[in-house]
Amino acid sequence: MMKIFKVLILSILFFSYGVAVGNYGLFPYKILQNIHGQFASALDSYFALEKVNDFTSNEDIDLTETVTILEPDNELNSRAFASVIIHKDQYHIFYAGRQRETGRYSLYTRTASNLIGLRSAKDVLLLAPESVDAVMVWMPYIVKSGDQFIIFFTVRQGDISYYGDFNEFVMRLTSEDLEAFEVDSEVMVSAQFDWEGSEIENWGIIKVGIFST
Repeated sequence: MMKIFKVLILSILFFSYGVAVGNYGLFPYKILQNIHGQFASALDSYFALEKVNDFTSNEDIDLTETVTILEPDNELNSRAFASVIIHKDQYHIFYAGRQRETGRYSLYTRTASNLIGLRSAKDVLLLAPESVDAVMVWMPYIVKSGDQFIIFFTVRQGDISYYGDFNEFVMRLTSEDLEAFEVDSEVMVSAQFDWEGSEIENWGIIKVGIFST
């Protein structure tokens, strides 16, 4: 019991430090770095997934291998908060990329015929923060409703700094074909009371049943 308690305390400390430096995935990121035998800045983050079934069994990779899809580079020191969907035998990944120079997140997408192909696919800018009068747009989650694709994402207005004065809320992009996207100006989720604070982050969305809106 004491060992479990110590592990829990250490995990909370690592996560709290990650929040303090603005890197919310710091603890799992360092674990992944050790697995890959690589060393990088603690401010860099990437997206990886572990294959646990035959979801992509036609690809030439072991089913238990950790596959790195998105990595930091000289332009973006973070490619994270990713969401993936398959459409017409193509993998579409949507993610937030943080510019090294400005520290601001924008939304990007990549497309390939398989997961391995996503690693070298071109970054396509999906939405810049200034398009919605914001300092950052990030944390995209994609779902499909009928024939329409909906990408929910977090918008930050105000100060880019974690300790600054800012407000966050959730908006959405819509698309019929994952090629052309339209911003819906309606705010989907926002803080309504002072006790809720100003951040709406690290959330998720899942579709249950059939809905028409």
